[in-house]
Amino acid sequence: MSKSRAGSRVAEIVDALSALEADIDSLDVKLAEMGKGLAAKAREEIEAAAGGAREAAEKEAEAAVAKARAEAEAEAGRITADGEARLEKMRARIDAEMDGAVAHVVATILRP
Repeated sequence: MSKSRAGSRVAEIVDALSALEADIDSLDVKLAEMGKGLAAKAREEIEAAAGGAREAAEKEAEAAVAKARAEAEAEAGRITADGEARLEKMRARIDAEMDGAVAHVVATILRP
């Protein structure tokens, strides 16, 4: 091999290595950009999942509160009805015994 030919061959190899190095650098940059994009996408997916979980939890809590409220209102209605029934029985007993009580008081007052 002649010196000029060997020199041009070395130059070709150096050029090829330089191009390869440039390609590797370009791939490193693209890889870093893809990593950033993947991290951003992962954050978006995490936020979306968290938002969905939060909404589901809120709906479940609202349903539990509504159920508890309905049960409490039903129990309050039963208690109110029971109280009114007892009050009505007491009024009926008072009305039924009123005449006898008045007669007893009058008899006690008018006794000699």
